[in-house]
Amino acid sequence: MSKLSRETLNKSINTIIKAAKNEKSDFLDTITVKFTLKIYDPQKNRPLTSKGEPLIQVCILGDQKHCEEAASLNAPFMNIDELRNINQNKKLIRQLAKQFDAFLVSESIVEQIPCIMGPGLHKAGKTPGILTHSDSMAQKIEEITLKIQDDMKRLLCLTTDVGHVEMAPERIADNVVYAVNNLVPYLKKNWNNVKSVYIKSSTVPAIPLDYTF
Repeated sequence: MSKLSRETLNKSINTIIKAAKNEKSDFLDTITVKFTLKIYDPQKNRPLTSKGEPLIQVCILGDQKHCEEAASLNAPFMNIDELRNINQNKKLIRQLAKQFDAFLVSESIVEQIPCIMGPGLHKAGKTPGILTHSDSMAQKIEEITLKIQDDMKRLLCLTTDVGHVEMAPERIADNVVYAVNNLVPYLKKNWNNVKSVYIKSSTVPAIPLDYTF
């Protein structure tokens, strides 16, 4: 059930309606509720950085030169002999895919990867990127890390329309409660997965909503 403060919700809705009408826009202003979720992954028990962000792990599947470079960067890596030990073992490939967020493979050994790994990494959505000796490994890792972090932030934000400024505030409030009650129970940790809840309109900045656990 919803744990939103109904009093705060009603005040926020009235604030948005009043502010939106003062804007006198040429379109019907839509009201939305936005959920931001906490990072929670019990399978990986993903470690976090000092900033509370997920620690992204990019593994280098490398030739000797790239493995040496990865070691100097404290980046995880596997050399060709370690890869050959996998020998298309599906269980080991699944474990590897779960352990790391992305992979980079040396151009010099890329043709050997399908024979060693099979389609496992591709099926897991983690097809390795190509790494040449003219590339900056540190820069490549940073680019992949930033992309994954951006993708994760998008997944951690959910937004749904709950009405418009011409609707009765009580009906909008009911729609917010309905949206909450139809989302939160499906989260793995229920309200413990919720970081914040906001309500906003197209022309009015987001207003945080109070809730209790």
